[in-house]
Amino acid sequence: MEHAHYSFVTVAYPGEIGFMHLQARSIALHVPRHLVQEIIIIENTPPAFPETWRDKVREDYGVHRDDVRFLAANAIADIPQHCGGWFSQQVLKLMVANHLKAPRYLLLDAKNHFVFPLSRSHLEKDGKPRTYTHDYLSHPLLRYLDPILDYFRLPREHNAHFLPTVTPFVVDSALIREMIVTLKTKERRPFEDIFLRSSVRFTEFFMIGAYILSKKKRFEDYYDLSGCGNVTIWPRDAPHEEIVGRKIMHSESQKTPVFAVHRAAFPLLTEGGRQALATFWLQRNLFSNPPAAFRFAADPNTGWAVPH
Repeated sequence: MEHAHYSFVTVAYPGEIGFMHLQARSIALHVPRHLVQEIIIIENTPPAFPETWRDKVREDYGVHRDDVRFLAANAIADIPQHCGGWFSQQVLKLMVANHLKAPRYLLLDAKNHFVFPLSRSHLEKDGKPRTYTHDYLSHPLLRYLDPILDYFRLPREHNAHFLPTVTPFVVDSALIREMIVTLKTKERRPFEDIFLRSSVRFTEFFMIGAYILSKKKRFEDYYDLSGCGNVTIWPRDAPHEEIVGRKIMHSESQKTPVFAVHRAAFPLLTEGGRQALATFWLQRNLFSNPPAAFRFAADPNTGWAVPH
């Protein structure tokens, strides 16, 4: 496991093509080949992707272009039409484990892009994947975590010390496959049905954490907990130029490999915030000219199509 390659997995929507191009460019620049066994892009539709998008985004992966594989969502999971959106994306992130070559996979969202070189030490330590824990006692997601703890018959005291719910997130492929089989056997119905149609509102990372604990294990049995979070500009941050600037400075000072701007944050950015982001991307070589970077900061869905 020490020298294992990783599957890099992203669920993509047609409305996030610009983000996917930026992610691809960033992987080409900042992710070494020896960490990548394959790159999986899950096409979550409808609506349909443009006919030429695969060839165009594959080229942006540069040295990794031959590692890219596209999977249709319906080839991974049987998701009812009325169960789209956030929760369908989550079940795809789990059931994709049945299609992966690598022993571990790195889950990414389309908003994630690499801004500093990724090393093996960012992903693992002493053979274990790295992560950290979070206190959810006063967190908005507590309403999801407590029922999941109840489902797995775990004490609610775990909600003070639980796995994060943000990407990037390293996952053990075999563990997820085992979890899917275990729950299907217990419930006697398809995993998609369990995840999407139960009285419990499951979420992917809470389910993973609760399953680990239900095996009478500690998080430390699977993960090294010395990791730290990467940087995300959330919608609540975007109107505050000083917060955007502070988060960029943190990424620069700590050389955090992954950065993200939530898609709902872009319309809320101030002009100064957009300029700060565009300058940061230029410094990290994600764009080669200021107009391209500024156009992306103004509108990722149209701004990506500028030569970089």
